Amino acid sequence: MANVHIAPCLSRGFSLKSSCCFFYRYLYLPVKEEDQSFTPKEAADLRPKVEQLKAEYDELIELAKAKSKTLKAKQTLHELQQDLSEMDQWIITKLELLKR
Repeated sequence: MANVHIAPCLSRGFSLKSSCCFFYRYLYLPVKEEDQSFTPKEAADLRPKVEQLKAEYDELIELAKAKSKTLKAKQTLHELQQDLSEMDQWIITKLELLKR
C-alpha cells in the first residue's frame, strides 16, 4: 500500500531516498504563517488523504528500519561465517605444520 503513492516519483527517475525526504518535508515540517491563511475548497477532502499518506509514510519508515535491522543481522552472520572459515583454515595449516 505504501508504495502506491511513492511509485509515481520513482517512475519519474527519483530515488526512494529523495522521494521519502520530499514526503517527510511535506508531511512533517511546520507550515509558514502566510501559507496558513489560504485554504482551498478541497481542503476538507485533502485532510483524509494527507492523514493516509502520513500513515503510509510512517509504515514505510518502520519497514525500512526492520529491513535495515535484518540486513545488519545477516551481515553479522556472514562475518561470523567468514571468521570461522578463516579459523578452520588456520587450524588445518597449524596441524599440517605440526605433522612435519
